[in-house]
Amino acid sequence: MKLSLPLLALLLGATCPFVVAQTPAASADAAKIHPYTQQMTTEWLARLDKAEAVSKPGGSPEAAKPVLEELETFFAEKKQVLERHPDFKKPLVRQLLLRMKLAKITAVSGLAAAERGLSRQDPAFFNGKGGAYEQLAQADALVEAVAGVLGKEQQAYTDLAAYVAQVRTKVGEKAAKVTVGGVAVVNTSGAKIHPFTQQTFETWLKNLEADQAVAAGSEPLEKKLKELEGGWSWYRSNEAELRKHPGYAQAAGRMQAQQLMLGELKVQKAVAFAQQGLKDLNPNMFSESSGTYQQLKEAEGLQQTCAKAEGSDAAACGRLAQSITDARATVLKLTNDYKKIAAEKYRLPPERYTGGDKSDLKKRVLATWKELYPDDKVLGVRFHREDWERKKESNFNNGTWYHYDNSVLVVFVVVKTSSELATVYPAYVNKNNQSNALKIGADTKGKAYIQDDMLLKNVDL
Repeated sequence: MKLSLPLLALLLGATCPFVVAQTPAASADAAKIHPYTQQMTTEWLARLDKAEAVSKPGGSPEAAKPVLEELETFFAEKKQVLERHPDFKKPLVRQLLLRMKLAKITAVSGLAAAERGLSRQDPAFFNGKGGAYEQLAQADALVEAVAGVLGKEQQAYTDLAAYVAQVRTKVGEKAAKVTVGGVAVVNTSGAKIHPFTQQTFETWLKNLEADQAVAAGSEPLEKKLKELEGGWSWYRSNEAELRKHPGYAQAAGRMQAQQLMLGELKVQKAVAFAQQGLKDLNPNMFSESSGTYQQLKEAEGLQQTCAKAEGSDAAACGRLAQSITDARATVLKLTNDYKKIAAEKYRLPPERYTGGDKSDLKKRVLATWKELYPDDKVLGVRFHREDWERKKESNFNNGTWYHYDNSVLVVFVVVKTSSELATVYPAYVNKNNQSNALKIGADTKGKAYIQDDMLLKNVDL
């Protein structure tokens, strides 16, 4: 309902004095007023008196706020009844002025909550129930209710809206200062965030902060790796939930930095593996399936994820890529150093097998090798195992017994691979003891089988 011009003039004047309560019962139409309408109107006037008294300048906003809220609630619930009274319009200015007071007090209460949230670094004071943004939303609703009476062209409305907007700006400034590791944890838009999303987001920021401290500290490489690998795994498990938070984009940059740091640590670990392999002369540290190359592959995966990420730091991603390239060169050098030392030290084990079928088995192995690798210059076969390794077992499956009785004899095939080196490969002679059938397993080049280099001058076949 729009106010009449005299009421607007009163409201929009330089000052807006409160209208003294007039008892509607004095109306000439009092005899026609329903008793319940009169009762509610009398209560309304009493509530107006109480609200005006408690909200006088110099009073306590905290004490005034619940009284003004109760008045708003009462008016909204009883308006249809109150409108039946012939003098309904007379107290409307009082109601409107008190609504405007409530809008300001509610906005200021939101600012007070924001101040507490900032001092305690607690986002619940902003986006939680009864928090700053919920109170600002209530203030906005009251401002719109004022606009419903005055319209949005009147200065009383525009001034009130500007006041609430100024308070919102101050709340936003305080919200931006509630951070974990420099990342804001408050949704400054004021939109509702599911508590689980907020909790997950805050946990993520704390994890990032802890990971950064470990990465920058003097902890051993193993501990740093474990910490950052745990953080990366946790992030991937919760990424979908984290992306629901409006602060995700800001924190994603920190996650990317941690991801790159993890990649750098994996590069360091790969080199450390290779260095240990050289020290121990352990061939397992130099195969493609070794921890050395596994760490490099995982570092490459992190680098590629970084490069594909929206808003990624190209320079930082490039630095990790260069670290991986440098590490591969270092690992290759260590591998060559290992091969050189291992080749100098390696000697073929003695011939141990004395079975009468040795000559025939040797011919079979050489024939199979020639078939698979026709260009190889085979120097010989070494029967370094004393006997066959036999395995017998019986399995019952789908109502039928299956019996197995197999034996295997491992031998070495020595192949010239350069002017100075020979390479020793394993081959497997497999025998079915039930049928006496033989099968040569010689497809062992370029596989995960251990192979050893040795100096040609040390080959004693």
